Amino acid sequence: MNLPDKCKEFFLEGITDAYLYPVSGSSMPLPFSLPQILVMNNCVLPDALLHITIDDEADVVADSLSVKSTMSVKGNGKVFSFEMSASVNDGKQIVRETQRKISIEDEDYYLVLKSQDGLLHLCYTLPGTFMLTTKTNFSQSDEQLSLSISMKSMSDFIPITIM
Repeated sequence: MNLPDKCKEFFLEGITDAYLYPVSGSSMPLPFSLPQILVMNNCVLPDALLHITIDDEADVVADSLSVKSTMSVKGNGKVFSFEMSASVNDGKQIVRETQRKISIEDEDYYLVLKSQDGLLHLCYTLPGTFMLTTKTNFSQSDEQLSLSISMKSMSDFIPITIM
């Protein structure tokens, strides 16, 4: 099946962890404006602002974690839109505090995903496109918190190594 370039979507399977790193303090060997980056080695990242996992090995544990990349053709070439969603079980207060911090600082963040095989994939954020939102639902028996992260990039998921 041949899909038009304006509608192609890619789902990354087997994601176990998602990390948010501030752009300030990070060092990437290739600029964000370089389109279609296939791999990036020797990235330097500060401490993660937020770590979400589906395992019980972090402060924020999600019931589900999914990331989608959608490519569209714009005037400046191909642009990839990333959307991550997570249904948070434990660490709801940490997520709320992270959202407050992000809204106050008004910074951009990189989203790094870890797959089941241990590989890391970067969502290389274009300046001014990062957004983190939360949604809370209360019922008589429980509280549900869902987290959504979106951003745009000139490249699809980029396999990376960290120094």
